[in-house]
Amino acid sequence: FIELDLNIGEMNKGQYFGDYEVINRKRMQFSVYTLLPTELILLSEYDFKLQISEEIVQVWLKFMKVYPSDIEIRK
Repeated sequence: FIELDLNIGEMNKGQYFGDYEVINRKRMQFSVYTLLPTELILLSEYDFKLQISEEIVQVWLKFMKVYPSDIEIRK
């Protein structure tokens, strides 16, 4: 098993990640790290789901960014 750091995306102020995993009840398969000092706000799965309806989840699923799987990256 070879561990590599690959840049699969960049984020800017106000962006978020982890929504796909929360909505689909999956474990995040990648690590996130920053190059600059960063302030993160953590929202629990419970609190996240309190804020959105099932209708919003269905729309969200159509437009959310899905990162490649570990297997796809290794190809």
